[in-house]
Amino acid sequence: MEQNQLAVDRRAAAKMLGIGPTKLWQITYPRGPVPSFRVGRAVRYSVADLRAFVDDRRRETAERIAKDIGLMTAADLLEGGRP
Repeated sequence: MEQNQLAVDRRAAAKMLGIGPTKLWQITYPRGPVPSFRVGRAVRYSVADLRAFVDDRRRETAERIAKDIGLMTAADLLEGGRP
């Protein structure tokens, strides 16, 4: 993938996420949260959308771990809650 590439095909998108093309299809909208678009008959994935998906998953995982071990999240702190 080129550094300045805006969109990639399904194989490159799957490789970027470290999953297979079938799993990518399963998590592609409307089946899942990853958006895609068509250019003619070809399905493409925005590199920015793929990065946002990874960032969302990392944040959700970090929040789940923090909750599991009793740490407060930023939202807890803002709300004045306790773990």
